[in-house]
Amino acid sequence: MSNLGAGRVLRKVRVQTRCGRVAGLLAIGEQVRTLDDVNLGSTRFILLHEPAEEEGTWGFEPGPLAINTAEIVFIFESEPPGAFSVNRLAASRKSRSRVRLRTAAYTIDGVVHIPPNGKALIRLRQENRTFIALTEATVRHGDSVFETPFLAVNRDHVLAAQELPLPAPETATVGEETVGATAGGPSRKA
Repeated sequence: MSNLGAGRVLRKVRVQTRCGRVAGLLAIGEQVRTLDDVNLGSTRFILLHEPAEEEGTWGFEPGPLAINTAEIVFIFESEPPGAFSVNRLAASRKSRSRVRLRTAAYTIDGVVHIPPNGKALIRLRQENRTFIALTEATVRHGDSVFETPFLAVNRDHVLAAQELPLPAPETATVGEETVGATAGGPSRKA
């Protein structure tokens, strides 16, 4: 992540569109999440600096590239943000729900964070937000699979969605103590 001054940084992102994938640097507020920038930005285009083709035939020349947000299937950060830390208090007030999203070309499994007693599939109906955030995401496309800690998926490209059960918590025995992690965080049982 590079610093642009005036509270702006360049974040390394990858943008998947229907035409292919391109990597580049997205200018964003230092304390702003990528999801918030693409959802709340007043423009229909994101501007990538130093774009590089990863998949597809873009045919662009060197220099910044503007991508129409309506064409973005999903966007994710190539490396964890250094200046931004997760608001752990806000995250602890939310419930976790696993979902599977299907786009024309991708099957995406991940965790959506919802208010207590909220419904994951209702989250897709938030008309004022173009993108939905998934954590612990796995993206499948044919035989290709990749995982990312965060993924912003364009709702307009989601053809179907399904809520999935959360995996059972992992436990281990340490001495005479059972140590486990639950969906809400670590726990200890004596």
